[in-house]
Amino acid sequence: MLSRKSYIIQVSMKKRKIVGIVQSNFVPWQGYFDFIKSCDEFILFDDVQYTERDWRNRNRLRTDQGFKWINVPVIFSRSTPTIIDETLINHSVEWIKPIEDLIKHCYKRSPNFDLYYSAFIQILKKKHRTISNLNEELIRWVCREMEIYTPITQARTYCGTGAKTDRLLDLLKKSKATIYISGPAARDYIQIEKFKTEDIELRYKSYSYPPYSQLQGEFIPGLSILDLLFNEGSRAKCFIESQVPDEIIQFI
Repeated sequence: MLSRKSYIIQVSMKKRKIVGIVQSNFVPWQGYFDFIKSCDEFILFDDVQYTERDWRNRNRLRTDQGFKWINVPVIFSRSTPTIIDETLINHSVEWIKPIEDLIKHCYKRSPNFDLYYSAFIQILKKKHRTISNLNEELIRWVCREMEIYTPITQARTYCGTGAKTDRLLDLLKKSKATIYISGPAARDYIQIEKFKTEDIELRYKSYSYPPYSQLQGEFIPGLSILDLLFNEGSRAKCFIESQVPDEIIQFI
């Protein structure tokens, strides 16, 4: 029979839940997948405003002259806010072929090109309606390849209310989170005292990774996860664990 102390410890451990809330990105960098792996639930925060010239619809690939961008054309308004999961992909523009050509140019000689290229292109050719739809399928595909099993959900399913920190806290309470993990850039706007009030632990994700093999030149960090997959293959999952621990905010 379990002692009362052992029972309390076990119940406490069962209730512990780490939740991350991040907008979807187009084939994001390795830190994005480290972030997902760090969570017990990862919420795609796509019921917020689309931002132009951001990571929602573009990313960078390694070339023999540095890096180049790959882009998915989208339809949005600069005068009226467009929500990410309502931002349509512009299929009237030929965008898949330029991505195919650039990937072949950059990675055809990489040791794991054949493992991932066809599957990636097949997803692009599905003609997803929105950039959010495309991003989510690509993120789930990469997670499967990297053996990341964190449940991924959409913020819209929780019907979050409020703005900024209040909206995050509403999503966290509805998802039964006890710990919120955030990107370090959020320091500028997160109201720490509100997390203390709601008794939700706050952590900031650290991003510090060893260099991996690239085909040419000096190592360039922060590229699309495709760069890591094509170069390292099944070993890619060994390069998504930060070498610096996450920062746990101590409430005063």
